[in-house]
Amino acid sequence: AMNATINVLVPQVKNNDASVVILGPSKTTDKIENQFTVKIYKTNPEDVYRLIVWVDNEIIASRDTKEGEFVFIKTFSEGYHKITAKIDKQDYFQQNNVFYKTVKVVPQAKILFYSEKESSLATLLEQIYSITKVNSLDNLNLEDYNAIVINDIDAGKLNDKVDLLVNYISKGNGLFVVGGSNSYDLGSYKGSNFETLLP
Repeated sequence: AMNATINVLVPQVKNNDASVVILGPSKTTDKIENQFTVKIYKTNPEDVYRLIVWVDNEIIASRDTKEGEFVFIKTFSEGYHKITAKIDKQDYFQQNNVFYKTVKVVPQAKILFYSEKESSLATLLEQIYSITKVNSLDNLNLEDYNAIVINDIDAGKLNDKVDLLVNYISKGNGLFVVGGSNSYDLGSYKGSNFETLLP
């Protein structure tokens, strides 16, 4: 309809080659499952390569394959870990046949979960963070925690804790406030001291 010409150029491959890369997080927390994908790029899709994958000094895969990727799940302990992927075959560029990836693993963040009732949110957070559940902020050292989650608490129970929370937040710690039947409009937040902490 446009009277246009399309030309296609198909270059001839002079030398077969393949390369390997590792995709996945470079930083994570301990006790968390992480997914990594080893991808093989090659000029000839039918070429078979021996793929070898190490995590630290342990071989977790060694196989002949013509597939383009290999996926694995790994949980790490705290510290630094090295993942190595290698395709073992004589091809044109040997330099791209090995890929190294470093993963830094930090401790789980410590979260103080302040709630007067059971909450499915706490169950969700426990999958990622180290959670301490409390039903009061009295007699606690807040400095032991990276963040506080306040789950559906009335302003009357929070107003006398504002100075404590201001000091805690000003040091770079986090505060996460969850609504419900006892909070925000239903918890008399409007005009309260505690409201001054909220955005």
